[in-house]
Amino acid sequence: MTWLLQHRNGEIYHAQFHRLARADLHQMQKSKGWTRGFNCGEYLDRTDVQTYKLVVCGDTEIQGCIAFVNDGDFAFVELIEKAPNNRKPQEQFLNITGVMFAFSSKTVIDHGGLGYLCFEPKTGLAIHYERTYNAKFYNPRLNLMTILEVDAKRLITLYYSQKEG
Repeated sequence: MTWLLQHRNGEIYHAQFHRLARADLHQMQKSKGWTRGFNCGEYLDRTDVQTYKLVVCGDTEIQGCIAFVNDGDFAFVELIEKAPNNRKPQEQFLNITGVMFAFSSKTVIDHGGLGYLCFEPKTGLAIHYERTYNAKFYNPRLNLMTILEVDAKRLITLYYSQKEG
């Protein structure tokens, strides 16, 4: 089972999620363009958090990273980060964030939950999340947004493939 990544040239690439390991962290350093202050390694020590990397099938380069807590009916996304090559202006793959949101939702659904998502948007991205994923503020005072199950399932339908890559 694979996830579908849309390349900027229109091609579709098959990708998979794998658990992030300490050995992967050397790829995710500030010196390689990853966000300053980004530390996916801190989630590896937490037993309540599931931390994954997204890679194109047959490749080891990390395209994105997501850390979330499966809270029964929903996933609380603690961290979602695109690789430097997937940020504007070069943006190699156009749907990395949507694929990572879909994966966390599907993981919750596969374990009997409803699959909706909760997260704290990064500064300046709330409007983007509203427009692109139909995210809503469910607690503006705490700066928390949600992607309801119907919208999360739409992302799964768009980006999940039952075929092997």
